[in-house]
Amino acid sequence: MNSLVCDETEITYESEIYDYLQKIDNILEKREYQNDTLFSGNLGRVLYFMYRYRTSDNLYFADLASNILGQVLENIREKKGRISFTSSLSSGLTGLCFINTLLEDDDFMDLEMNKTFIQFDEIIFKKACQQIKEGNLDYLHGALGSLYYFSFRVQKNENASFYITEMIDLIMEGSVCQSNGMYFKNTYINKMNDTPDSLNFGFAHGLSGMVMVLLKVYQTGIANNEVQKIINGFIEFTLSKYQEIDFETKQFSHFPMTIEPKNKANYGSFLGWCYGDLNQATIFYQAGIILKRNDLTRIAKNISRTTLKRIQEKGAYLDNPFFCHGTSGLTQMYDALEQISGDTLYQEVSQYWLSQTMDYLEKFDWELENNGGLLGGIEGLGLVLMGSQTYTKTLWNRLFLLQ
Repeated sequence: MNSLVCDETEITYESEIYDYLQKIDNILEKREYQNDTLFSGNLGRVLYFMYRYRTSDNLYFADLASNILGQVLENIREKKGRISFTSSLSSGLTGLCFINTLLEDDDFMDLEMNKTFIQFDEIIFKKACQQIKEGNLDYLHGALGSLYYFSFRVQKNENASFYITEMIDLIMEGSVCQSNGMYFKNTYINKMNDTPDSLNFGFAHGLSGMVMVLLKVYQTGIANNEVQKIINGFIEFTLSKYQEIDFETKQFSHFPMTIEPKNKANYGSFLGWCYGDLNQATIFYQAGIILKRNDLTRIAKNISRTTLKRIQEKGAYLDNPFFCHGTSGLTQMYDALEQISGDTLYQEVSQYWLSQTMDYLEKFDWELENNGGLLGGIEGLGLVLMGSQTYTKTLWNRLFLLQ
Protein backbone atom coordinates (compact mmCIF):
# COMPACT_ATOMS: atom_id res chain seq x y z
CA MET A 1 0.00 0.00 0.00
CA ASN A 2 1.06 3.58 -0.62
CA SER A 3 3.23 4.91 2.21
CA LEU A 4 0.82 7.79 2.75
CA VAL A 5 -1.68 5.22 4.00
CA CYS A 6 0.06 2.36 5.75
CA ASP A 7 2.55 -0.40 5.13
CA GLU A 8 0.28 -3.32 5.94
CA THR A 9 -0.47 -6.06 3.43
CA GLU A 10 -4.05 -5.79 2.19
CA ILE A 11 -6.40 -8.19 3.95
CA THR A 12 -9.85 -9.14 2.63
CA TYR A 13 -11.39 -10.07 6.02
CA GLU A 14 -13.79 -12.37 4.17
CA SER A 15 -14.47 -14.83 7.00
CA GLU A 16 -14.64 -12.14 9.68
CA ILE A 17 -17.10 -10.05 7.69
CA TYR A 18 -19.23 -13.12 7.03
CA ASP A 19 -19.43 -13.73 10.79
CA TYR A 20 -20.19 -10.08 11.59
CA LEU A 21 -22.95 -9.93 8.99
CA GLN A 22 -24.53 -13.03 10.48
CA LYS A 23 -24.54 -11.32 13.87
CA ILE A 24 -26.19 -8.25 12.35
CA ASP A 25 -28.72 -10.45 10.53
CA ASN A 26 -29.75 -12.12 13.77
CA ILE A 27 -30.08 -8.85 15.67
CA LEU A 28 -32.07 -7.04 12.98
CA GLU A 29 -34.36 -9.98 12.30
CA LYS A 30 -35.47 -9.95 15.94
CA ARG A 31 -35.42 -6.20 16.45
CA GLU A 32 -38.77 -4.49 16.90
CA TYR A 33 -38.62 -0.74 16.31
CA GLN A 34 -41.31 1.51 17.67
CA ASN A 35 -41.36 3.45 14.41
CA ASP A 36 -41.16 2.77 10.68
CA THR A 37 -38.78 5.58 9.77
CA LEU A 38 -35.81 5.36 7.42
CA PHE A 39 -32.85 6.41 9.53
CA SER A 40 -33.89 4.98 12.90
CA GLY A 41 -36.70 2.54 12.24
CA ASN A 42 -38.05 -0.33 10.16
CA LEU A 43 -37.36 1.20 6.73
CA GLY A 44 -33.66 1.01 7.59
CA ARG A 45 -34.13 -2.73 8.13
CA VAL A 46 -35.82 -2.98 4.73
CA LEU A 47 -32.81 -1.34 3.10
CA TYR A 48 -30.35 -3.59 4.92
CA PHE A 49 -32.13 -6.87 4.12
CA MET A 50 -32.75 -5.96 0.48
CA TYR A 51 -29.05 -5.39 -0.10
CA ARG A 52 -28.22 -8.42 1.99
CA TYR A 53 -30.24 -10.36 -0.55
CA ARG A 54 -28.54 -8.61 -3.47
CA THR A 55 -25.03 -9.38 -2.21
CA SER A 56 -25.73 -12.92 -0.96
CA ASP A 57 -28.39 -14.11 -3.46
CA ASN A 58 -30.28 -15.59 -0.52
CA LEU A 59 -34.04 -15.19 -1.08
CA TYR A 60 -34.67 -15.42 2.66
CA PHE A 61 -33.42 -11.84 3.05
CA ALA A 62 -35.66 -10.61 0.22
CA ASP A 63 -38.65 -12.17 1.96
CA LEU A 64 -37.67 -10.52 5.24
CA ALA A 65 -37.42 -7.12 3.57
CA SER A 66 -40.72 -7.56 1.72
CA ASN A 67 -42.53 -8.59 4.90
CA ILE A 68 -41.21 -5.61 6.85
CA LEU A 69 -42.08 -3.20 4.03
CA GLY A 70 -45.53 -4.73 3.75
CA GLN A 71 -46.12 -4.08 7.45
CA VAL A 72 -44.90 -0.49 7.08
CA LEU A 73 -47.43 0.11 4.28
CA GLU A 74 -50.17 -1.59 6.30
CA ASN A 75 -49.41 0.70 9.24
CA ILE A 76 -49.89 3.70 6.95
CA ARG A 77 -53.23 2.36 5.69
CA GLU A 78 -54.36 1.86 9.27
CA LYS A 79 -53.10 5.35 10.19
CA LYS A 80 -50.98 4.09 13.05
CA GLY A 81 -48.67 7.10 12.80
CA ARG A 82 -45.37 5.20 12.75
CA ILE A 83 -44.19 7.53 9.95
CA SER A 84 -44.86 11.26 10.18
CA PHE A 85 -46.66 12.90 7.27
CA THR A 86 -43.85 15.40 6.81
CA SER A 87 -41.19 16.03 4.18
CA SER A 88 -38.42 14.67 6.42
CA LEU A 89 -36.12 12.10 4.83
CA SER A 90 -35.16 10.71 8.22
CA SER A 91 -38.59 10.25 9.78
CA GLY A 92 -41.27 11.30 7.30
CA LEU A 93 -42.96 10.39 4.05
CA THR A 94 -39.91 11.32 2.00
CA GLY A 95 -37.99 8.43 3.56
CA LEU A 96 -40.64 5.91 2.51
CA CYS A 97 -40.93 7.36 -1.00
CA PHE A 98 -37.15 7.53 -1.39
CA ILE A 99 -36.80 3.85 -0.47
CA ASN A 100 -39.50 2.92 -2.98
CA THR A 101 -37.73 4.82 -5.77
CA LEU A 102 -34.34 3.39 -4.79
CA LEU A 103 -35.63 -0.21 -4.83
CA GLU A 104 -37.29 0.37 -8.20
CA ASP A 105 -34.19 1.93 -9.74
CA ASP A 106 -32.01 -0.88 -8.41
CA ASP A 107 -34.39 -3.48 -9.93
CA PHE A 108 -35.59 -5.02 -6.68
CA MET A 109 -39.31 -4.54 -6.98
CA ASP A 110 -42.11 -2.36 -8.27
CA LEU A 111 -44.78 -1.82 -5.63
CA GLU A 112 -47.28 -0.81 -8.36
CA MET A 113 -48.48 2.02 -6.12
CA ASN A 114 -47.48 4.99 -8.24
CA LYS A 115 -50.89 6.67 -7.80
CA THR A 116 -50.43 6.50 -4.04
CA PHE A 117 -46.89 7.82 -4.23
CA ILE A 118 -48.02 10.67 -6.50
CA GLN A 119 -50.43 11.66 -3.72
CA PHE A 120 -47.58 11.42 -1.22
CA ASP A 121 -45.44 13.60 -3.51
CA GLU A 122 -48.00 16.39 -3.33
CA ILE A 123 -47.98 16.26 0.47
CA ILE A 124 -44.17 16.22 0.55
CA PHE A 125 -43.95 19.18 -1.83
CA LYS A 126 -46.27 21.39 0.21
CA LYS A 127 -44.53 20.51 3.48
CA ALA A 128 -41.09 21.04 1.93
CA CYS A 129 -42.01 24.49 0.57
CA GLN A 130 -43.12 25.52 4.03
CA GLN A 131 -39.85 24.27 5.49
CA ILE A 132 -37.78 26.25 2.97
CA LYS A 133 -39.73 29.39 3.88
CA GLU A 134 -38.89 28.68 7.52
CA GLY A 135 -35.19 28.30 6.64
CA ASN A 136 -35.07 24.54 7.21
CA LEU A 137 -32.92 23.24 4.38
CA ASP A 138 -31.63 20.28 6.38
CA TYR A 139 -30.81 17.14 4.35
CA LEU A 140 -31.90 14.65 6.99
CA HIS A 141 -34.72 16.54 8.69
CA GLY A 142 -35.85 19.27 6.32
CA ALA A 143 -36.70 20.20 2.75
CA LEU A 144 -33.38 19.30 1.13
CA GLY A 145 -34.01 15.55 1.34
CA SER A 146 -37.33 16.10 -0.47
CA LEU A 147 -35.69 18.10 -3.26
CA TYR A 148 -33.16 15.29 -3.66
CA TYR A 149 -35.96 12.73 -3.81
CA PHE A 150 -37.83 14.70 -6.50
CA SER A 151 -34.71 14.70 -8.67
CA PHE A 152 -35.23 10.93 -9.02
CA ARG A 153 -38.99 11.25 -9.67
CA VAL A 154 -38.88 13.30 -12.85
CA GLN A 155 -39.61 10.31 -15.10
CA LYS A 156 -42.31 8.89 -12.84
CA ASN A 157 -44.33 11.93 -11.81
CA GLU A 158 -45.05 14.66 -14.34
CA ASN A 159 -45.43 17.14 -11.50
CA ALA A 160 -41.87 16.63 -10.26
CA SER A 161 -40.44 19.28 -12.61
CA PHE A 162 -42.87 21.85 -11.24
CA TYR A 163 -42.04 20.86 -7.65
CA ILE A 164 -38.32 21.24 -8.30
CA THR A 165 -38.70 24.61 -10.02
CA GLU A 166 -40.80 26.02 -7.19
CA MET A 167 -38.41 24.77 -4.53
CA ILE A 168 -35.38 26.19 -6.35
CA ASP A 169 -37.10 29.60 -6.51
CA LEU A 170 -37.68 29.48 -2.75
CA ILE A 171 -34.07 28.46 -2.07
CA MET A 172 -32.89 31.36 -4.21
CA GLU A 173 -35.12 33.74 -2.24
CA GLY A 174 -33.84 32.42 1.09
CA SER A 175 -30.15 32.45 0.24
CA VAL A 176 -27.91 35.18 1.59
CA CYS A 177 -25.81 36.91 -1.09
CA GLN A 178 -22.43 38.47 -0.19
CA SER A 179 -19.39 39.66 -2.07
CA ASN A 180 -17.70 36.31 -1.38
CA GLY A 181 -20.60 34.13 -2.52
CA MET A 182 -23.93 32.80 -1.22
CA TYR A 183 -25.07 30.67 1.69
CA PHE A 184 -28.25 29.35 3.24
CA LYS A 185 -28.52 29.04 7.00
CA ASN A 186 -30.23 25.94 8.34
CA THR A 187 -32.70 26.85 11.08
CA TYR A 188 -33.24 23.21 12.02
CA ILE A 189 -29.70 22.51 13.21
CA ASN A 190 -29.38 26.02 14.62
CA LYS A 191 -32.41 25.46 16.84
CA MET A 192 -31.12 22.01 17.84
CA ASN A 193 -27.76 23.48 18.90
CA ASP A 194 -29.18 26.78 20.18
CA THR A 195 -26.85 28.66 17.82
CA PRO A 196 -29.21 30.86 15.78
CA ASP A 197 -26.44 32.72 13.96
CA SER A 198 -24.20 29.78 13.02
CA LEU A 199 -23.59 28.41 9.55
CA ASN A 200 -23.04 24.71 8.96
CA PHE A 201 -20.69 23.28 6.29
CA GLY A 202 -21.41 19.54 6.54
CA PHE A 203 -23.25 16.92 4.47
CA ALA A 204 -25.95 16.15 7.02
CA HIS A 205 -27.03 19.69 7.89
CA GLY A 206 -25.07 22.20 5.85
CA LEU A 207 -23.71 23.73 2.67
CA SER A 208 -21.92 20.61 1.38
CA GLY A 209 -25.14 18.60 1.48
CA MET A 210 -26.94 21.45 -0.28
CA VAL A 211 -24.37 21.49 -3.09
CA MET A 212 -24.55 17.71 -3.58
CA VAL A 213 -28.34 17.81 -3.88
CA LEU A 214 -28.27 20.80 -6.23
CA LEU A 215 -25.74 19.01 -8.46
CA LYS A 216 -28.17 16.10 -8.76
CA VAL A 217 -30.97 18.54 -9.59
CA TYR A 218 -28.73 20.20 -12.20
CA GLN A 219 -28.36 16.84 -13.94
CA THR A 220 -32.14 16.69 -14.47
CA GLY A 221 -31.91 19.78 -16.69
CA ILE A 222 -34.61 21.60 -14.72
CA ALA A 223 -34.11 25.30 -13.92
CA ASN A 224 -30.44 24.92 -14.80
CA ASN A 225 -29.56 28.62 -14.86
CA GLU A 226 -30.93 29.19 -11.37
CA VAL A 227 -29.51 25.95 -10.01
CA GLN A 228 -26.04 26.67 -11.37
CA LYS A 229 -26.13 30.19 -9.93
CA ILE A 230 -26.87 28.80 -6.46
CA ILE A 231 -24.24 26.06 -6.77
CA ASN A 232 -21.58 28.54 -7.87
CA GLY A 233 -22.53 30.91 -5.08
CA PHE A 234 -22.36 28.21 -2.40
CA ILE A 235 -19.05 26.92 -3.75
CA GLU A 236 -17.56 30.41 -3.94
CA PHE A 237 -18.54 31.09 -0.33
CA THR A 238 -17.11 27.73 0.79
CA LEU A 239 -13.81 28.42 -0.99
CA SER A 240 -13.60 31.80 0.73
CA LYS A 241 -13.24 29.92 4.04
CA TYR A 242 -10.30 27.78 2.88
CA GLN A 243 -7.16 27.84 5.01
CA GLU A 244 -3.85 26.00 4.85
CA ILE A 245 -3.29 23.14 7.28
CA ASP A 246 -0.64 23.12 9.98
CA PHE A 247 0.16 19.72 11.42
CA GLU A 248 2.48 21.18 14.04
CA THR A 249 -0.41 23.03 15.68
CA LYS A 250 -2.80 20.15 14.88
CA GLN A 251 -4.80 22.29 12.50
CA PHE A 252 -5.88 19.46 10.20
CA SER A 253 -8.85 20.95 8.36
CA HIS A 254 -8.91 23.18 5.31
CA PHE A 255 -12.56 24.10 5.83
CA PRO A 256 -14.63 24.92 8.91
CA MET A 257 -17.27 22.65 10.38
CA THR A 258 -19.30 25.70 11.37
CA ILE A 259 -19.04 29.46 11.46
CA GLU A 260 -20.30 30.83 14.73
CA PRO A 261 -21.51 34.36 15.63
CA LYS A 262 -19.14 37.23 14.85
CA ASN A 263 -17.74 35.17 11.96
CA LYS A 264 -15.67 32.93 14.24
CA ALA A 265 -14.87 29.77 12.28
CA ASN A 266 -14.67 26.39 14.01
CA TYR A 267 -12.28 24.39 11.84
CA GLY A 268 -11.99 21.46 14.26
CA SER A 269 -10.16 18.27 13.37
CA PHE A 270 -13.02 15.88 12.73
CA LEU A 271 -13.17 13.69 9.63
CA GLY A 272 -16.38 11.80 8.90
CA TRP A 273 -19.42 11.52 6.66
CA CYS A 274 -21.40 14.24 8.40
CA TYR A 275 -18.59 16.82 8.75
CA GLY A 276 -15.03 17.39 7.64
CA ASP A 277 -12.89 18.03 4.59
CA LEU A 278 -14.05 14.90 2.78
CA ASN A 279 -17.39 16.65 2.32
CA GLN A 280 -15.69 19.47 0.45
CA ALA A 281 -13.45 17.09 -1.51
CA THR A 282 -16.53 15.21 -2.70
CA ILE A 283 -18.54 18.26 -3.74
CA PHE A 284 -15.59 19.77 -5.62
CA TYR A 285 -14.89 16.51 -7.47
CA GLN A 286 -18.56 16.18 -8.44
CA ALA A 287 -18.95 19.84 -9.35
CA GLY A 288 -15.75 19.77 -11.35
CA ILE A 289 -17.03 16.86 -13.43
CA ILE A 290 -20.66 17.93 -13.80
CA LEU A 291 -19.98 21.64 -14.40
CA LYS A 292 -16.77 20.93 -16.37
CA ARG A 293 -14.59 23.01 -14.03
CA ASN A 294 -11.05 21.68 -13.88
CA ASP A 295 -10.16 24.20 -11.18
CA LEU A 296 -12.55 22.47 -8.76
CA THR A 297 -11.20 19.04 -9.66
CA ARG A 298 -7.67 20.19 -8.82
CA ILE A 299 -8.83 21.62 -5.49
CA ALA A 300 -10.67 18.39 -4.69
CA LYS A 301 -7.55 16.33 -5.34
CA ASN A 302 -5.48 18.59 -3.11
CA ILE A 303 -7.97 18.44 -0.24
CA SER A 304 -8.47 14.69 -0.38
CA ARG A 305 -4.72 14.02 -0.60
CA THR A 306 -4.24 16.16 2.51
CA THR A 307 -6.71 13.95 4.39
CA LEU A 308 -4.42 10.99 3.75
CA LYS A 309 -1.65 12.62 5.78
CA ARG A 310 -4.03 12.82 8.72
CA ILE A 311 -3.87 9.04 9.03
CA GLN A 312 -0.23 9.20 10.06
CA GLU A 313 -0.93 12.17 12.33
CA LYS A 314 -3.95 10.45 13.94
CA GLY A 315 -5.97 13.48 12.95
CA ALA A 316 -9.40 11.98 12.35
CA TYR A 317 -10.61 11.57 15.94
CA LEU A 318 -12.96 8.64 15.34
CA ASP A 319 -13.97 6.31 18.14
CA ASN A 320 -16.58 3.99 16.61
CA PRO A 321 -17.18 1.75 13.57
CA PHE A 322 -20.50 3.30 12.48
CA PHE A 323 -21.35 5.34 9.39
CA CYS A 324 -22.10 8.93 10.34
CA HIS A 325 -18.95 9.80 12.26
CA GLY A 326 -17.14 6.48 12.35
CA THR A 327 -14.69 4.36 10.39
CA SER A 328 -17.19 2.56 8.13
CA GLY A 329 -18.38 5.94 6.84
CA LEU A 330 -14.83 6.83 5.85
CA THR A 331 -14.48 3.41 4.22
CA GLN A 332 -17.42 4.28 2.00
CA MET A 333 -16.44 7.88 1.35
CA TYR A 334 -13.00 7.00 0.03
CA ASP A 335 -14.55 4.25 -2.06
CA ALA A 336 -16.87 6.90 -3.54
CA LEU A 337 -13.90 9.19 -4.24
CA GLU A 338 -12.25 6.39 -6.17
CA GLN A 339 -15.43 5.89 -8.21
CA ILE A 340 -15.66 9.62 -8.94
CA SER A 341 -12.01 10.32 -9.71
CA GLY A 342 -10.68 6.98 -10.95
CA ASP A 343 -7.67 7.37 -8.61
CA THR A 344 -6.96 3.91 -7.16
CA LEU A 345 -5.14 5.40 -4.19
CA TYR A 346 -8.51 6.20 -2.64
CA GLN A 347 -9.44 2.53 -2.77
CA GLU A 348 -6.31 1.76 -0.79
CA VAL A 349 -7.35 4.35 1.79
CA SER A 350 -10.82 2.82 1.86
CA GLN A 351 -9.19 -0.52 2.69
CA TYR A 352 -7.27 1.15 5.49
CA TRP A 353 -10.46 2.44 7.10
CA LEU A 354 -12.06 -0.96 6.62
CA SER A 355 -9.15 -2.42 8.61
CA GLN A 356 -9.80 0.15 11.34
CA THR A 357 -13.46 -0.85 11.34
CA MET A 358 -12.47 -4.48 11.77
CA ASP A 359 -10.21 -3.53 14.67
CA TYR A 360 -13.19 -1.91 16.41
CA LEU A 361 -15.39 -4.91 15.76
CA GLU A 362 -12.86 -7.27 17.32
CA LYS A 363 -13.60 -5.55 20.64
CA PHE A 364 -17.27 -4.90 19.92
CA ASP A 365 -19.80 -5.88 22.59
CA TRP A 366 -22.73 -7.06 20.47
CA GLU A 367 -24.98 -7.26 23.51
CA LEU A 368 -24.46 -3.63 24.53
CA GLU A 369 -23.40 -1.72 21.43
CA ASN A 370 -25.76 -2.99 18.73
CA ASN A 371 -27.27 0.46 18.24
CA GLY A 372 -29.98 0.83 15.66
CA GLY A 373 -30.09 3.05 12.61
CA LEU A 374 -28.40 3.67 9.31
CA LEU A 375 -26.17 6.50 10.49
CA GLY A 376 -25.26 5.52 14.03
CA GLY A 377 -26.01 1.83 14.13
CA ILE A 378 -25.51 -1.60 12.67
CA GLU A 379 -27.68 -1.17 9.56
CA GLY A 380 -25.30 1.35 7.99
CA LEU A 381 -22.26 -0.55 9.26
CA GLY A 382 -23.65 -3.73 7.70
CA LEU A 383 -24.19 -2.08 4.32
CA VAL A 384 -20.54 -1.05 4.22
CA LEU A 385 -19.34 -4.50 5.27
CA MET A 386 -21.36 -6.29 2.62
CA GLY A 387 -20.34 -3.74 0.00
CA SER A 388 -16.66 -4.39 0.74
CA GLN A 389 -17.07 -8.05 -0.23
CA THR A 390 -18.83 -7.74 -3.57
CA TYR A 391 -18.25 -6.25 -6.99
CA THR A 392 -22.01 -6.03 -7.57
CA LYS A 393 -22.95 -2.43 -8.39
CA THR A 394 -25.65 -1.15 -6.05
CA LEU A 395 -27.37 2.19 -5.50
CA TRP A 396 -27.71 2.39 -1.70
CA ASN A 397 -24.83 4.90 -1.64
CA ARG A 398 -27.29 7.34 -3.20
CA LEU A 399 -28.96 7.76 0.17
CA PHE A 400 -25.73 9.17 1.62
CA LEU A 401 -25.12 11.62 -1.26
CA LEU A 402 -22.23 9.53 -2.55
CA GLN A 403 -23.57 8.49 -5.95
